[in-house]
Amino acid sequence: MPAASLRQLRELLGLTQDAVAHSGAGLSASRVSEVESRALGRQRVDTLSRYVERLGGELVFGIDFPGEDIVILRSPDRAPRPGETSRPGESGGAQ
Repeated sequence: MPAASLRQLRELLGLTQDAVAHSGAGLSASRVSEVESRALGRQRVDTLSRYVERLGGELVFGIDFPGEDIVILRSPDRAPRPGETSRPGESGGAQ
């Protein structure tokens, strides 16, 4: 999937800001709007994680070192998805 804004992702999923706010995310509709309008680099990780979870996704971080593979960081308490394995450097997947 090409890069998209948070608002574009929500709209692609057919969700409204109110639907995200009322899905148990712990975010008000005004906070959802603020999350979508703020630059990603200025988001609090916990807020962004809750927002992404309400969209049905999982927030993961990738670290790209020059000349090396990208290291994916996941929440250590996340259960692996069916058929998922993890590579050295990844956390949270089945070993």
